[in-house]
Amino acid sequence: MTISKGTPWRVDGMRAAQNVTGLDIKIPPQPPWSSLFVDAYETQNFGAKLVTLASIDMLKFIIMNEWNTALILEDDADWDIHIKSQMLRLANGISIVVGNKNDYHSPYGTSWDILWLGHCRHPHTDVESVIYHDNDTLATEFLDPETAEYIIQGERQIQRFTSAVCTFGYAVTNKGARKLLDVYATGIDNPTDLILEEACANQTLHCIIVHPTIIGMYEPQEAETSEVRAGNDHKEVNTNVTLMGHTKNVLNSARCKAIFDTTCYIF
Repeated sequence: MTISKGTPWRVDGMRAAQNVTGLDIKIPPQPPWSSLFVDAYETQNFGAKLVTLASIDMLKFIIMNEWNTALILEDDADWDIHIKSQMLRLANGISIVVGNKNDYHSPYGTSWDILWLGHCRHPHTDVESVIYHDNDTLATEFLDPETAEYIIQGERQIQRFTSAVCTFGYAVTNKGARKLLDVYATGIDNPTDLILEEACANQTLHCIIVHPTIIGMYEPQEAETSEVRAGNDHKEVNTNVTLMGHTKNVLNSARCKAIFDTTCYIF
């Protein structure tokens, strides 16, 4: 599922990426939040407030549908055209981390709360890792420098959570969604990624993270990359995006394949 205000280049790119990879992504319409809801968050910037409210709404949607697991994406998220085989490899690694055998109905297990697939952090050397081979990874020279320092080419690492920020893409179990909703209900006034980070770090939530990220953030050439920042600065959001952008840490971008028939990682 995708959190989105409906900006055309974001939604159109998301639809194109899902079609080329055979995924089925829902984009629930966002309710019109009144100023009473928005102003309840005093310390966050305007754009971050809307993300927080949308995230709460998304968790309720997951719980009401009684889904065992769900993936929550930002609407500029991007992934590899081989994401299905990547996720199969990841599922095997997760079963080692959590000590559960996977089954057909729950290939990633359900004994975790948050699975962080898209983020802005590098691996931690003081945390035990499950390392597995994945052909669909960038050469380390093309990864962002912080990640490349800790990764051997052709490998990914799964760790129990230490710290992370950014929420390009994260999965939740049903019980994880309920627990995270309880965290929001305490009235904590932080952006979504910091709420997740703190809840994972203090073990309120049982969290798992993968390096390098499987979900990336597509950055267009012609638009403000963050609608949160644009909202904070009261900028006009550019919806006319035609030139190819790029996605860090993704080898074969689904967006670039679908729209431009090429890859778009930075050399």
